[in-house]
Amino acid sequence: MAINKIIKFNLEEHANKLKAQGLSDYKIAEELSKIAGVKITRSTVYRYFSSNHDPVIQHVKHREEIVTKAINGRIDAVQQLIAINNETLRILEEAKAAGDLKTALKAIERIEKQLELQAKLLGDIQETPTTLIWNIVKVGDASAENY
Repeated sequence: MAINKIIKFNLEEHANKLKAQGLSDYKIAEELSKIAGVKITRSTVYRYFSSNHDPVIQHVKHREEIVTKAINGRIDAVQQLIAINNETLRILEEAKAAGDLKTALKAIERIEKQLELQAKLLGDIQETPTTLIWNIVKVGDASAENY
């Protein structure tokens, strides 16, 4: 079921105020269209008021759906990362057993990159740059005595 445009564009408060003023569904649709910058029909307003007796609950439900989708997507990414790690470890073990040092080193490099990615995904590594400030003082400068 598609979410009502009034909820989608966070117009619930405006819609409820206009309804309280006694405006018709048609007039409410016109006003909300101006505010949102998109066409909102009289039937959208009618459906909103007839099916959304508590717009706050409807809005919260919509937000919960978005959060659930985001969490599931992150879990899928982590599961894929684990699968890649396991396969890389298997390749490393086979390469070591076969004495193929070149392939073993490539597998180790891949594992290092995977661990770094995993740490970034889990927030263990900050990607913000570090700023270093150096105070350089000339030897023999009178102000150097303060350092």
